Amino acid sequence: MPNARGASSPKLLYVANWDWVLYNFRLDLARSAAEAGYDVALVCPDGQYVSEFQTAGLRWIRWPLDRKSINPVTELISILRLAQIYEREQPDLIHHDTIKPNIYGALATWLNGVREVWRSPPQLLNSFMGVGFMFSNRPLARLLRPLVLPIMRFGMRREQVFTTFSNRRDHDLFVGRGLVEPERARVVVSEFVDTNRFDVPDRRNGTGPDARNAERPLRVLMAARLLWDKGVGEFVEAARILADRDVPVEFLLAGEPDVEAKGYVPVERLEQWDEYGPVRWLGYCSDMPALLREVDIAVLPTHYNEGLPRFLVEAASSGLPLVASDHAACRRVVEDGANGFVIPKEDAEQLARAVEFLARNSERRHKMGKASREKAVSKFDRVKNIEEWLGLYDQLVGDPTR
Repeated sequence: MPNARGASSPKLLYVANWDWVLYNFRLDLARSAAEAGYDVALVCPDGQYVSEFQTAGLRWIRWPLDRKSINPVTELISILRLAQIYEREQPDLIHHDTIKPNIYGALATWLNGVREVWRSPPQLLNSFMGVGFMFSNRPLARLLRPLVLPIMRFGMRREQVFTTFSNRRDHDLFVGRGLVEPERARVVVSEFVDTNRFDVPDRRNGTGPDARNAERPLRVLMAARLLWDKGVGEFVEAARILADRDVPVEFLLAGEPDVEAKGYVPVERLEQWDEYGPVRWLGYCSDMPALLREVDIAVLPTHYNEGLPRFLVEAASSGLPLVASDHAACRRVVEDGANGFVIPKEDAEQLARAVEFLARNSERRHKMGKASREKAVSKFDRVKNIEEWLGLYDQLVGDPTR
């Protein structure tokens, strides 16, 4: 059908291994692409967020896939099914997210090329919002890398493949290993937010929650998928340290265990902490702006292969001082000494010291919160970043009007 540009609508598929990824990181972008004239569909396994795609007026295509599987037969079937979807849809551009779709999508399009089923071969945009398990130091990851990396190199070093990363470290890692061509790779913000929605105006004039509630302890929030690699253990240990020092802070942990991922925190352990201390477990939070309005410090002591932690971006937009581990992804949001503190990875004592300093220094806390807000508006606002993504899409499909 014709679009606002006066030509037939280029067809754009978003492909991920989990509906949660599309819901949290691509739904706003997909809606904007549709408004800009793209014919959009979302491709992923069935899940609890699929109904949200349909509510947003976007078409969903089921792709049967097991996130955890490494069975060669099962995975080959998943690739063939994806190739069938691509053959049927004949897209102009395919935007893959997460490592399995990035690899399997490249292989599926190559297979369709061998089978000569394309009316016109699509452009591929592979996005890595962190490099995750495959580039971790876990024994299974080290075992799989010699098998997986040659497949990635074969699939991704092609003329019609463009790759984006959420931070420079991941970009340089892939370029250095020869997995992508440097001229067909870019660092782009995937974890942008609506900074109007994540805004707490009264923090800027000193009437935020800690000023209104001087009788309660300051609240320290960590929100994440609850994996040990996200630093949950260090967060809990820091809470114990400050409780022993009688520092008046309350540690809140928001999120759920990702039971399909390696190293998730068991529910039983979370319930034990919530009942006996030293942290309150809030579970899944559906209204992050409201929660961030009621806390005073945001913490993420991750040692996971993050891309760009959305929680830190949301917290920065909400005007909070930040404490995060020394990780390339975290440093994109946290400037040490300016809008928070960068601490060594896996160091609960340093985490506790940073939180204690902020708890005891309200003027510095407010100054850092203001700097966080300014950075979020400048770097991570949705309008600016969606425009960059749409410009990249148009560049790849050859739209002459932009």
